[in-house]
Amino acid sequence: MAEAANQFFSFDPKILLVDVRIAVVDYIADACDAIEKDLLDIFGKDYAQDVSSGTDELNNTLKEKFGEKFSLLEEYSERNIFKVDDDLAAAAATASNDEGTSAEDEAAVDAQLKELREKLTKAKKEEASLRVRDDQIAKLEKLFDRHREEIDKIKVGLGTTAAMFAAFQNPNHSIIPFC
Repeated sequence: MAEAANQFFSFDPKILLVDVRIAVVDYIADACDAIEKDLLDIFGKDYAQDVSSGTDELNNTLKEKFGEKFSLLEEYSERNIFKVDDDLAAAAATASNDEGTSAEDEAAVDAQLKELREKLTKAKKEEASLRVRDDQIAKLEKLFDRHREEIDKIKVGLGTTAAMFAAFQNPNHSIIPFC
């Protein structure tokens, strides 16, 4: 079953747990060394033997208690976390026995991914440009709404001016209607 877990997880769970155990034991030792140094700074060299034996005892006690609890974690992990059902183990074994992808396949996938990323980047830039345009249009609409009355007066004035111009173009014009 351990081999199935190695195959499925692509690492050996026992080695992982050993590495964690070693790291924590190192942390405990480092912490005890730091405590010893601080205590020696406080009490001086007169109590060096007492401080050293006290921190050694603390170190041993912490390691022992950690070891007991970590052993429970290792057992639990083996039964519940790193347990691989036979179906999954068989699927993992089958997948590892299949031929891997060829270099050409990987290159084609990489090229396709690059093309898709470029398209996505281009689409995002276009979207940003359209958002800017939408914002500009919205601002113009607000401006137009705010000045609608003035714009209507200008339209009337332009219409009157055009009518006057047309009347003056007509040889039978009369200025009297505009006075």
